[in-house]
Amino acid sequence: WAGGVALSRVYSSSTLVDRDITKLVDLFNYRLVDAWVGRAFRLPEKFSYYQNIYLTGRFTATQFVDRPEVSSDTNHYYYDRHSVIGALTYRKLKYYKANLIYDFGRTEDIPSGLSGVLIFGYEKSDFSRYAYLGTEWHYSWFDNENQSYYAFYAALGSYWNGNTSESGVAKAGANYISRLYNLSRHRMRFYANLDYIHGFRRNPDDYIYFDDNAIRGFDSDTLRGTQRLGASVSATLFLPYIKRGFRASVSAFVDAGVLAPAHKSVFQSQTYWGVGFSLNLRNDNLIFKNISLRVGFYPNVPPDAHLIEFDMSSERRDGFHDFRVTKPEPVSYE
Repeated sequence: WAGGVALSRVYSSSTLVDRDITKLVDLFNYRLVDAWVGRAFRLPEKFSYYQNIYLTGRFTATQFVDRPEVSSDTNHYYYDRHSVIGALTYRKLKYYKANLIYDFGRTEDIPSGLSGVLIFGYEKSDFSRYAYLGTEWHYSWFDNENQSYYAFYAALGSYWNGNTSESGVAKAGANYISRLYNLSRHRMRFYANLDYIHGFRRNPDDYIYFDDNAIRGFDSDTLRGTQRLGASVSATLFLPYIKRGFRASVSAFVDAGVLAPAHKSVFQSQTYWGVGFSLNLRNDNLIFKNISLRVGFYPNVPPDAHLIEFDMSSERRDGFHDFRVTKPEPVSYE
């Protein structure tokens, strides 16, 4: 069994906790109740995979204290809402151990398995009532012989007003990590990612943007669309030197992305690029164990973005889907 309860009083925010929106500009504040519970049922092991079925349910209530003026066709993000959502999940999973994938010489646990979830729910707001139906699938495989990694995912979800689909989203993607190459005392890996997201029958003010996962360091409020295609290729060179507990690696990347409206193909839209490199440091004796210094160059940018971007972060970039089952939520549109 697992579960949780959250009671929030949000006085000022640029995001809504129960909506995949991060570019809101109107001032607002609200109350939120969020409660969920789940149960795991164990299945027999098969080919050394652990298998489980999970049943989870969640209730949320959002009540605005201060918000913009709302009507049946405007500012739908600011409706008072009550929703109930459930999920039925199947998961099989096992772990492999490897080195020098995202970390610096420490043993990493690599998840390999399959998960599929059926999501269903009901939402009542100021001006509407909707049913929700969605599904999301993840598959990953680690080749233990040459230490390469493959992962794929797909998702589809939509709200339903009678027989009419609204605020839908479809997603698909793939992730590849090469084997570890030996270059004298140095080690190198290559990484590749491909992601596509498409929103259909969305509200007029529903958009997606470039974020740090699409093009590293690229941030613009003027570029937006209802569908996005992103691709990334990178390489990391792990250095063999250790100085006062510090390990280091150097990464180079090329990211590309396209945003397009619903009526236009992503292959006929403007492509934006990011090219750069980063110096990554790790020291297990420090509170912030990871430090990454990154510089990116963006050949064609809108007026509100930078041609060159510098960034320092203490977060470790990790591309593994962890297969954890938590509180149910609709397929995200971000």
